[in-house]
Amino acid sequence: GCFASKSKEQIIVIDKSINLADGKKFVLSKVAKKQEKVPKKQPAKNWSFPLNSKVIKGFSPEHSGITFATTIGQDVRAVSAGVVIYSGSEIKKYGKMIIIKHPLGFYSAYAQNHTLRAIKGEEVQQADIIALTGKTDFHFKMRKFKTPIDPLRGKSF
Repeated sequence: GCFASKSKEQIIVIDKSINLADGKKFVLSKVAKKQEKVPKKQPAKNWSFPLNSKVIKGFSPEHSGITFATTIGQDVRAVSAGVVIYSGSEIKKYGKMIIIKHPLGFYSAYAQNHTLRAIKGEEVQQADIIALTGKTDFHFKMRKFKTPIDPLRGKSF
């Protein structure tokens, strides 16, 4: 990849893509000799689940997100720090939805909510409550730039 190196030193990335005055500094761990595999039922390293509930429909080429079985009023949490770039219900098939822009080109989308607690332009931290679930099962998507990725495994199609 673009960070390939024979050195075992840490790589520091300064990201100003979310319009923060000083940028955010991310330290990528020391370069490993072989890549770790992420367990199937856990989110990628440094990310968390948006809520504590059972996944009832996984990621596939036909379903570019994951669906959780939920009841109304469950807390929906930001999976990582970022800036809310959308908070509303203009896209009918997703109901009330929030989209967060994260550093390094990642986006997360939280759909089928009952109540939205984060507004456009707001900076959120990992695990901040951003919404409450609705009557319809909760839907979650992630993208790296425009490419859908599996939130459970970090892989794309």
